[in-house]
Amino acid sequence: MTNKNSNNNNNNNNNNNTNGHVNPFYLEIEEEHDDDELSDYDDGFEQAGLLRPTAPVARSRNNPGPRKQWRRLCLLLLVILALFAFKWNRKITPEGSEDEKLPTNDDDDDDPKKNDDNNNNNNNNNNNNSDDDKVPVIPDDNKKPVSNNNNQGNKPTNDTPSVDPHSCFQTGDSPLLIHTDDVSLQYACPCTFDADQQPPTHSMFPDHSSQIISNLTRFMKTFRHMELDDWGHSYAEVKKGMHDWIARQYAPHLTDNSWIYESALGEGLQVHMVLDILKEVKQIHNITVYGNDRSSGSVQVATALGKQKYLPAGGKLGTICQADSTQLSFVPSESFDLVFASYIPPLSDPLEWHPTGDPLNAYLTLCKKAENGDTEAMKQKRDAQHRQDRWFAQWFAEMVRVAKKGAPIIVEHVSYPFCEATFDWGGVSKEFWTQAAQNQGYNLDAKSLIFEDDKLFRKRYHMFVRKNR
Repeated sequence: MTNKNSNNNNNNNNNNNTNGHVNPFYLEIEEEHDDDELSDYDDGFEQAGLLRPTAPVARSRNNPGPRKQWRRLCLLLLVILALFAFKWNRKITPEGSEDEKLPTNDDDDDDPKKNDDNNNNNNNNNNNNSDDDKVPVIPDDNKKPVSNNNNQGNKPTNDTPSVDPHSCFQTGDSPLLIHTDDVSLQYACPCTFDADQQPPTHSMFPDHSSQIISNLTRFMKTFRHMELDDWGHSYAEVKKGMHDWIARQYAPHLTDNSWIYESALGEGLQVHMVLDILKEVKQIHNITVYGNDRSSGSVQVATALGKQKYLPAGGKLGTICQADSTQLSFVPSESFDLVFASYIPPLSDPLEWHPTGDPLNAYLTLCKKAENGDTEAMKQKRDAQHRQDRWFAQWFAEMVRVAKKGAPIIVEHVSYPFCEATFDWGGVSKEFWTQAAQNQGYNLDAKSLIFEDDKLFRKRYHMFVRKNR
């Protein structure tokens, strides 16, 4: 009995000594036990002839016990797996992966809401292999009409800074307004323009500008019976086919001394025809014409027609620049009473395949494969049309921006998507314009949207819409 008490005292002393060396800030009290563990625990003590200790067991944080060690190990494994999954996901879906082959706007990267919307649109397109008639959402982020500051859209006043008429516009600047003796609007053209850097389109015709300018008087006497802009029709034939459309959609919105802008005006004969018809149907005079074209030769001819006073009904020459119709930042916003494009040339190689020979043959093969149910061809077909839509949207957005509030915006001779009319060069569907009119970024009156079939070219159409007031 004495030995037994002595042993118990020694054990207690040892426990006290051990506990005395443990930092109290690292002690944990294990008070929760599994029922099976407690049963085994009691049985072990009873077999040894000992009583189960009633005091809680103190453990060091550095030696927390098997159950707590197991929990920590599981938690550590979960953290490692989560980090590994995140890095692996970033690796297999990098930014700009193959799933996103279409042009993107840098402004979208900073807007998570737009990124979520874009991801939803991409998922919808990928999940539907029969959405040939659907038009992707028209981009309105970097091209939507935005009013600028420095008197844009206003006539020059005495407070407008005086600018040398020979000044030129540098990319990134605000438009430079030039003082004139009358009330017309004059602005500086871009300093440089590299036509070779423009995307290839189906409007690259032979340049006849040098022959025209060398004998302008003779040209003006004969041009009405000559082929107009390599269209396969003479000026007189085109005028006859366009007469009713221009009389209904142009004339009601214009008066004497109005300003009109033509995007990609070529040699200026289309706007010449518009003035001709306006004089006949409404006796409208003294309209000032503005515009741009990517061809320097065409700009020279159009400018010469204005300077030599060959424009009908007292038409006056405004500013005509060599420039890209999708980048008209040098033109003041909300400036013109009517803005039109007689034709938007479609991209000839939207997927940038750079095929040898005529690119239309490569896309004709693509259309046939897609029609036969080839999955990859169907995806490429959608991508090609999406890029074509973006091209038209950028072009159209600039037209809307420079139009005054309430002014008409008109696009003529529009081709349907290439796979819907393989005999033509490609274009956009009517649904494209319907979506544009409903897109708040463009600020258009959707109820004013009008379509009319083209009387000159098979399976083409004209589009009219008005900007909100």
